[in-house]
Amino acid sequence: DKARQHLVKQKTEEADRKLRSELIKVIAEKNPFEVPQSLVESQTRALIQDWYQELKQQGLDEKMIESAVMSELKNLQGRALEQVKSSLLLESIATAEKITVEGEELQNEMKTFAASMRATPEQLQEHYAKNPRALEDFAFRVRQEKTLKFLLDKAKIKSKS
Repeated sequence: DKARQHLVKQKTEEADRKLRSELIKVIAEKNPFEVPQSLVESQTRALIQDWYQELKQQGLDEKMIESAVMSELKNLQGRALEQVKSSLLLESIATAEKITVEGEELQNEMKTFAASMRATPEQLQEHYAKNPRALEDFAFRVRQEKTLKFLLDKAKIKSKS
């Protein structure tokens, strides 16, 4: 029974991620704009750094990591461009629709996030008190998530059957 529940939850989350990705893709196609190259380069560096750390933890040496990064550089740049574009679009929509995240709503999201990380809300709040930039990033991600939910509620979704 638990295995079935886990599989159903996994499939539901996968379908939700796919739907969100498709929604952003459609919005980006219908709203073309130039993306600042500096933002794409910055995001590419962040993706490379994350992947570098992941490969290092898997035990790969510097030479293997460098080779892997170089072979995947175009893909990483493409992902960075999509991420920056979607982020700018969601931020623009959030501003236009006056979508905000403050106070109690942010605290509730923090509690949920803390539980998913097996930490207490107090530990997370202490972390954010020491790292104001991390708190800004968290609030930004919560606002983007809220904007995506807003868009999904408004979207007219057609099944591809």
